[in-house]
Amino acid sequence: MPQRRVTIESDGASLEGVVTTPDGAGPFPAVVICHPHPQYGGSMHNNVVAAVASSVVARGIAAVMFNFRGVGGSDGVPGDQGEARTDATTVLAYAAALDDVDGDRVGLAGYSFGAGTAVGVAGEGLPALALVSLPLMMAEGAHDTLAAYSGPLLLISGSEDEGSNEAGLQALAESCAGEATVRVVAGADHFWWGDEYAIEQAVGPFFASALAG
Repeated sequence: MPQRRVTIESDGASLEGVVTTPDGAGPFPAVVICHPHPQYGGSMHNNVVAAVASSVVARGIAAVMFNFRGVGGSDGVPGDQGEARTDATTVLAYAAALDDVDGDRVGLAGYSFGAGTAVGVAGEGLPALALVSLPLMMAEGAHDTLAAYSGPLLLISGSEDEGSNEAGLQALAESCAGEATVRVVAGADHFWWGDEYAIEQAVGPFFASALAG
């Protein structure tokens, strides 16, 4: 799996990122992955981010991981969710412009804070969206956003996640204009330690289907 480090300019901040592509020749579909909250140690070097990345690369899809501003080698200080959305939007555009990526097939995934950020940038042209452990307290206003989103949506959380519950996720899914799937993994909590395989088995096939040529 070829991997390269990249620098992405986002509204005055240089963001560090990593692009991992499948073996073979592109252009490949791609998935941009938003990491959890910087104030709680979140970065692209996270077990859930890694699980999402490995699951899509194994299915012929490039993974684009990055650090929000102020995290790791990215410039600046950790910002609010508005700045995080700016960064995510910028990275989506960056990924779509890569020579070895099919710009019409770039999906978006987010975990925890990254999932809340991803909801805020889900636009009409986004071909697929996966939200892992979306905190329902961050989903205020998401009903309206998802009501306008017609692409396929995956909502996946653990049954022991205190910030989420199946009823709340189902309500979000029902507000979505497109096809939405809810997966609740028995026994998993918000951090997914030891349950990363369940993420790989759900997220990888979701994007493989949604981003198929």
